[in-house]
Amino acid sequence: MNSVMEIGDTVAFIHNGDLWWTGSRDDILHTGNKELNHFVYATELMRTIQYKTQQGS
Repeated sequence: MNSVMEIGDTVAFIHNGDLWWTGSRDDILHTGNKELNHFVYATELMRTIQYKTQQGS
């Protein structure tokens, strides 16, 4: 996920062979897609980013 956030412009999330979501690397931080959020915030780094984003820091 770190590489996606650093170099990706457009991100696609494929779940069970189906395209579930597409958007920018900024949009991915604010999606309401439960499965995508679980994937995106699986690492400690991304959970820290999520927490700081929610806190407005």
